[in-house]
Amino acid sequence: MLERILFGGSFDPPHRAHRVVLEIAKRARPMAQVHVIVAGQAPHKTASGQSSAASRIEMARLAFADMERLVISDEELRAGGPSYTVDTLRRHRSLLGADAKLSWLVGSDSLLDLRSWRSPSLILQLAEILTVPRPGFRAQDICMLTEFSKEEILKLVQGILAEEAPELSSTELREKILAGVSVEDRVDKAVLTYIRQEHLYAS
Repeated sequence: MLERILFGGSFDPPHRAHRVVLEIAKRARPMAQVHVIVAGQAPHKTASGQSSAASRIEMARLAFADMERLVISDEELRAGGPSYTVDTLRRHRSLLGADAKLSWLVGSDSLLDLRSWRSPSLILQLAEILTVPRPGFRAQDICMLTEFSKEEILKLVQGILAEEAPELSSTELREKILAGVSVEDRVDKAVLTYIRQEHLYAS
């Protein structure tokens, strides 16, 4: 059976926790092809201060392109406008067909925000939500998502993977880089070199 995992984000910049999430997903679903989807304008974020699409695509390539069975996708950037998960999933479901296994990969912080996404119940019809736990996350926290049915809650619980990824924020990293604080232990060397060459996150 054809299997595809989609991992979306601004990747501004991509960091080691992003890579850990991908590695965990690939160990859990070794036959899946993974698409890293660099978001255009996330609907819950403002465009001001965001690095260019070209820079974010290049940083994602530098951070992840060496991983097997992985594609760096600019599809949301080419589509233009705000990037909605449900639209991306519709597109992939249409391309893959009803029988393919399609998953959307998130960290547990994003999972708990799922109710605020556009058409969350349709998202659960289109794909499995694969969740990589972050420190402090408990499976029972999903029960707070009272907008979902019992069947949907069960589906979300079943998608929680066993391994945990560290907590790391791109926003925090941008602030540290701007302040001149070293982030070499959190950002891939090639990505950090690119950031310096392009003077990203500089005042």
